[in-house]
Amino acid sequence: MKWKIEKFLRRFSFNYRYISKPPWDTGIPVPELVDFISKHKPGKALDLGCGTGTNMVALLNAGWNVDGVDFAMLAVNRARRKIRPFGKAANVYFGSVVDLDFLSGKYDLIYDIGCYHALDKKEKASYRTNVKRLIRQNGYYLLYAFYQSPTMVYGLNAYEVNLFSEFMQKIYQLESTDEKGRSAMFLEFRKGDSY
Repeated sequence: MKWKIEKFLRRFSFNYRYISKPPWDTGIPVPELVDFISKHKPGKALDLGCGTGTNMVALLNAGWNVDGVDFAMLAVNRARRKIRPFGKAANVYFGSVVDLDFLSGKYDLIYDIGCYHALDKKEKASYRTNVKRLIRQNGYYLLYAFYQSPTMVYGLNAYEVNLFSEFMQKIYQLESTDEKGRSAMFLEFRKGDSY
């Protein structure tokens, strides 16, 4: 019961922060995604934890079709307004990145800029199952996450990176810290022929 209350409060707090502008919503697409776009031809992408759709718009402007998923209703509404000019090339779904049974297609690119690290162990397992099911052969997966530390209950750890590597090849890893000194990691995976 305590876990369910904590989970509810976490989600409520996250949604509440969208009443104003949360610090992570910079309105600027992340440089790693911009770099990826410049090196790959357009296809179909899935934004896990899409927020207000800033990264989706960057892909749409480059000719991609993009689906986004987020559990913050205020963020979803803002994202839908941003993508409206692109018509059927984009969709934003209100829901959890853990429960993606409603998605059935395959994606050339799946990316997550700051969502995975906030999930608990069980949710992370479901999330990885979804990525494995939804990523196309030769597709890419980009992940930015805070690295788990003694002061951070949630986060990404080396074991989980290896779990992703069971069905995709890690081709790039960049470690950094944010303005608060928290360790973070950007990873790029590719689902090659041997997976």
